[in-house]
Amino acid sequence: MSSHGPDGYKLEFHPVFRLAAEFCGPVIGPLLGFLGKVIAALLVGIYLRKWSRWFFLTVIILSFWAAWYNIWGIKLGYYPNIFNLLPWL
Repeated sequence: MSSHGPDGYKLEFHPVFRLAAEFCGPVIGPLLGFLGKVIAALLVGIYLRKWSRWFFLTVIILSFWAAWYNIWGIKLGYYPNIFNLLPWL
């Protein structure tokens, strides 16, 4: 979800990023949320080494798709089909 502007963090889908931004502000909060994602990725890589490449591949693909959607997809009028399946988004 695009979160431009001072209150844009309220539009964030990811609950950890949204809560971190509410408690620490719109600049420090997302940075702390990102740090949490990095720590979680390291733990997955350490403890689930056998399957970690599949987890990381999935996360990389979803992250690139989310970045594309935030930058260009909204402007192009792209509407993901998953939004039809998940009405709370």
